[in-house]
Amino acid sequence: METAMAGTWRRNVTSYVLCTLLAPLSVGAIVGGGSMIRDRSGAALGMDVTFLARTPFPDFLLPGWILLGVLGVYPLVVLAALMIPRHPPAARVVRGLRVHGGWSAGVALIVWITAQMGTTSFFFWQPVMLGLGLALVSVGTRPSVPR
Repeated sequence: METAMAGTWRRNVTSYVLCTLLAPLSVGAIVGGGSMIRDRSGAALGMDVTFLARTPFPDFLLPGWILLGVLGVYPLVVLAALMIPRHPPAARVVRGLRVHGGWSAGVALIVWITAQMGTTSFFFWQPVMLGLGLALVSVGTRPSVPR
């Protein structure tokens, strides 16, 4: 339950859980996507282009931009919407991001990881990130998500 009274701002437990799940996703995707954009070969992340052999991508540039935007910047915007008080000019946008941002970021992560698992070599972080996506969908669809 959120309230805005006399300059105070309170968030419920669900918003804190969503923020805790969104923060590492956003930071990791911004760092990973940025590294892919700066170094198309993937060497900066310990990968090489053979990792992309079964994908339509010749190098890591486009996957880096997708990772940066969809799984880095978008969750960061959702996190900001969960943390800032409502602003009258942006109240509808903030409310939409609060209501739909957590679960939609989770769906995007699940799609990304599922596609990755089907087209690239397995590595440890894939099931961890798939679990994070499932957790975001689970928490993000709770009725107690801040409105």
